[in-house]
Amino acid sequence: MEVNLETVQALIDYLLLRNKDKLLLGFYGDSHQKIYDIGIGSLQDYVKEEKNVLTLIKKEENYRSSKAIVNLLNNFRTNIQQEPKKDILGSTRFIYWANHPNIAPKQKVRDFEDSLKANKNEFYNQLLEKLVKSDWNFTSDSEDKILVLANSRIAERAGFLNLYKIYSQRYGQSTKERLLDRNHFLIKIFSGYIDKKKHSRKSNWFRTSYGILVRKQS
Repeated sequence: MEVNLETVQALIDYLLLRNKDKLLLGFYGDSHQKIYDIGIGSLQDYVKEEKNVLTLIKKEENYRSSKAIVNLLNNFRTNIQQEPKKDILGSTRFIYWANHPNIAPKQKVRDFEDSLKANKNEFYNQLLEKLVKSDWNFTSDSEDKILVLANSRIAERAGFLNLYKIYSQRYGQSTKERLLDRNHFLIKIFSGYIDKKKHSRKSNWFRTSYGILVRKQS
């Protein structure tokens, strides 16, 4: 879980334990999907018999993934065995990085991720090259796509990482929504805006005969 330790202690140790007969408190999440340095992660200490404060309720039904993916996950996870609820066969391939760099003790997630950036870029470029040679087409009008999970990686490859960092520092988890909002004054300058009354895109720029972009005066 990504909840701060201080928040969990305030909710459980001070609020819940003093109001057991008046309050029902629940946490929803998966400690195995913790991706940030902050956050308490697992709440297992509050589930153990010596404390017995929380009751663990497992969600074993998986409605999102194919049978092959669920079976692969069940070989990794020892604390839960999921059951696929959709009749999708799918396929999986496990790739092991034999020369993976050593993780320093108590190394922060962000520092570890940054140390892998060069390797990730190399792997991505190699994969892209192989796909293109196999007749994949990544032009704008093609249906072939590559899913990049991290928004920061998308911004970096698209060439607007600095803008993404500015938005990320200001808006946090709502960065993506803010970037997609064409009515923000920073976005209007470069990509136009959405006319909320007509639900149509309006451009603030036009191209001259010399190929120069010029902003229209409103």
